[in-house]
Amino acid sequence: MSGQATVRVLKALLPVALRQLQGSATGDFALTVNGKPLSGELAGALKVDSKLLDAPRSIDLSAMIHGGTNTLEFAGTTNATFANAQITAWLYVPWAQNAAAKTETTVPGKSFGLDFGYTCDAANASVGQAINCTVSARRFGSEGYGMMLAEVGLPPGADVDRVSLGKLLDYWTISRYELQPDRIVFYLWSSVAEGDRFSFRFTPRYSIHAKAAPAKLVDYYNPDLSAVIAPQYFVVSPMPHQ
Repeated sequence: MSGQATVRVLKALLPVALRQLQGSATGDFALTVNGKPLSGELAGALKVDSKLLDAPRSIDLSAMIHGGTNTLEFAGTTNATFANAQITAWLYVPWAQNAAAKTETTVPGKSFGLDFGYTCDAANASVGQAINCTVSARRFGSEGYGMMLAEVGLPPGADVDRVSLGKLLDYWTISRYELQPDRIVFYLWSSVAEGDRFSFRFTPRYSIHAKAAPAKLVDYYNPDLSAVIAPQYFVVSPMPHQ
């Protein structure tokens, strides 16, 4: 917990590192995925270069993993192998649900939760024409009272009407908002059981076929309680004269 202790630890480790760097070999790592060792080019990617000890190795393991739990095991092939490794993984999981206008989440074993809705009138969207969106958010079955955060996704090229957002602040419909490149975060502090329901609009600047970011309602003081709506798909056509 002090600079003195850090210096002493580094001084103790430095001679070990120097001996390994000056040795003829520093050893290799072996990696097994779900009990199967790497082979060919994948195994070669783990070969340790004594001059680049902490350089990252990029390995595509998509053919060796499956849905559910996967086990990755590192082991040194010699006694000279370094004794730590760090894994950084990238993955995605496709949405199990189709885009819906509304969703409801109940706390497991309880009778209260969140009710969340988000929809945009974009059936015949075209460049330069405003799209109206409606957000609804409420708690149900609980006497709890507090702030909620509603994140609503925006498609690429959305020019949000700041006037429509300003009116929500003027009428105290929302406490505040954060406008981000791909979403708007609304801070809600509802004092009625019906919750909040409000609208805003944005104008697409160019034609697109794209999904927006997902929408999410979170209890500010209980972030484990949330309701998520799958991303909406937007098709914006060019203007007639284009």
